[in-house]
Amino acid sequence: MTFQRVGSLQDRVESIKKVTNTANVDLKLLRLAEQGDINAKYALGKEFIANEKAAAAFDLFLKAAKQGHVPSQYELGKCYIYGIGTVQNYEQGTVWLSRAANWQDVVGYTLMNRIIDETRQAVASARTELGNCYYNGAGVVQSYQKAKTMYEMAAKQGDAQAVNNLGWCYQKGHGVEKDINHAMDLYIEAARRGCYDALNNLGTGFREGVFEKPNLQKERELYRVSVDQGYIEAKRGSEQLYQNNDRIKASDEWAIELYEAAATRGYAPAQNNLGYCYRDGVGTMQNLSRAYSCYLQAANQGDPEGIYNVGWCYRNGYGVEQNLGMALQYFAKAADKGHEEAKRIVRRLTK
Repeated sequence: MTFQRVGSLQDRVESIKKVTNTANVDLKLLRLAEQGDINAKYALGKEFIANEKAAAAFDLFLKAAKQGHVPSQYELGKCYIYGIGTVQNYEQGTVWLSRAANWQDVVGYTLMNRIIDETRQAVASARTELGNCYYNGAGVVQSYQKAKTMYEMAAKQGDAQAVNNLGWCYQKGHGVEKDINHAMDLYIEAARRGCYDALNNLGTGFREGVFEKPNLQKERELYRVSVDQGYIEAKRGSEQLYQNNDRIKASDEWAIELYEAAATRGYAPAQNNLGYCYRDGVGTMQNLSRAYSCYLQAANQGDPEGIYNVGWCYRNGYGVEQNLGMALQYFAKAADKGHEEAKRIVRRLTK
């Protein structure tokens, strides 16, 4: 009987590189992952995600997750929820998110500081994602109360997205008594921690009249958020912000200020909302060219709403020369990404 020769470690490493077509991945990580190191599997999975090799990343997260690696359990849950490298499966996603979210932190844990910090961050993120699943009824029975509980747990761990989502619960009265003022405070806190969703929610709240015009103290907090996020230029630094203490911005002015803060950081929903402000003259002079530019920034990131809005500009000649052919191209791109209004327009125009 002749035994087949088992390939050397280098052979297996090269086979992984060939399958994933990612020759620039850290060779040391490849070797450690092949030897069974769960932290290496996780790190390699993250590299594959960055290199758009989602299927290879999914396989590594799955292997490490089954070995009890919490950050990999969180990443695996996300893969299932969003269909990254695998078929979308909300039920499996919530199973793995729950495993990560239920990890029990222990005082004096003996893991290396970097690893324990990474684990705690993954637990907080998993709780936020699991809260989203409960909020939307994705893979679990819909429950605003459970969503709120998950957000609170993650917020206590410092997760900015959870603070934002908790603000949304208070704004809508979902799982908690409605409290608009507390919602604003939570959005400001989340924005201060770098959550662009929160900046966008604040802007929309002012634009739609959800939030009352802020008093001077609240305005100073909002200014500070804009400064922290790098929007307000040095010439409008803190020494000049409050020269006129009686000047309080109108709500529409704050809407565009906050959209700008998030849009300049590349946040597509805020870029779209800023475009709407320029289109309709909300908080600023109407400027259709600026509106088109904002939409195009979002579209260039692959955002379906931004792509649709660019098509809308070409269709109507707003901010750009009218071009029905270009409009149809953009509507078709948006439709391919699931934009419902774009689908209807494409069907109507291609009959």
